[in-house]
Amino acid sequence: MAEGNPKEPGNVANGEDSAEGGKEGASENGAASGDQQQFRAQSLGLRIQKKWAGKLAKKDVAKIFIDDQTGHLLDVLFSIAKDYSGSKGQAEKLVKHMIKMPIKIGILYRHNQFNSDELSQAENFREKFHVAARTFVKMYEGKMTFDAQVLANNLRECRDILKLVINNHLTPKSHDRLDHVVAFFGDPEFLTAVFQKDGPYRQRLGEIVTECHQLMDQGIL
Repeated sequence: MAEGNPKEPGNVANGEDSAEGGKEGASENGAASGDQQQFRAQSLGLRIQKKWAGKLAKKDVAKIFIDDQTGHLLDVLFSIAKDYSGSKGQAEKLVKHMIKMPIKIGILYRHNQFNSDELSQAENFREKFHVAARTFVKMYEGKMTFDAQVLANNLRECRDILKLVINNHLTPKSHDRLDHVVAFFGDPEFLTAVFQKDGPYRQRLGEIVTECHQLMDQGIL
């Protein structure tokens, strides 16, 4: 693990903490040692990047930083969520949460913040999410009998594993955001509605399946 506690002080991602950071470690005359300066610089850099992660999570802004394939997938999920919930604001919040989490995890990974157990859980999450995606695709294509509860359980299992990865690094608000996404997209009633063969979501669900196939072929999903 990198030096210091990587938890977000005061939920930095939402700008609730000063970018200045604390004043710990200063000597009596106010001068910090080289090691202390380096520690604070690293910590400050990490906190600033986390703060920017929240700003970059807006759907239109995030498209600058993500590929067209992922951007299209997010657009389709936004469209389905907006129509199902009847709320554009709700759909925007869900997509923002989905963008923010991988950005933050990527920042933590690049700063070597994860220990060996967390990295192992991250690999476990990748494998479980791959299984969940394949199950989703097979149910859409009729290769498996549709079962909303199975899909919901898959998403909750992925969520629980991901929480083991981020538990020591992100605030309870980040956990709440993850719960919000899974509660919405993992709702059996929602899944039943979007999987209706003659329903209004069928075509858009097919677009998601197409993207999933491409991502799996590329080894990304």
